[in-house]
Amino acid sequence: MEVSYLRNGFGFPKKILWYLMIFIVSHGVVTQPSLASGRPSESQATHLVDAFASPAVAQALNHTYSIKLHVGNKPIKAMVITIPSRVKVRNGVNVQNRSGELIDSSYQIEDRQIKVNFEQALESEQIVRISLQGVRSPRYSNTWMLPVSIRHQGIDFDIPVGTAYIRTFD
Repeated sequence: MEVSYLRNGFGFPKKILWYLMIFIVSHGVVTQPSLASGRPSESQATHLVDAFASPAVAQALNHTYSIKLHVGNKPIKAMVITIPSRVKVRNGVNVQNRSGELIDSSYQIEDRQIKVNFEQALESEQIVRISLQGVRSPRYSNTWMLPVSIRHQGIDFDIPVGTAYIRTFD
């Protein structure tokens, strides 16, 4: 009786060995994504550390959305936060350093984007807190996603640094 497929010395069909080899090589070569810890010491790139709402209840009429940002090894002169179409920021934006002192900045809100310009570029290796004051949002959503981009000093384009997930609970 003749076998329709070839076997190797181990008794496995060659077709199965080829698929197994492709599977092993593809999983070894392809880089697996890792979860960011948000620890400043682990990255030299600017990244989001934390994002939260205060108060953290969906029924509140005036939220403060806070985003903590670790400034990497290059100074930042501006940032852009994109808000959902049904979310409104009514009482402004302020930026604080780690010790709670206000950082001189100006902002403008146009077409779902909050553009924050810093009077002096944010120096590297510090953590700043950006607070969106008096946020009004529909009560039906418990999580809002806010894409955040930055602009380094001397560069004229925005660089995405992540998405801030703001959660409110019932």
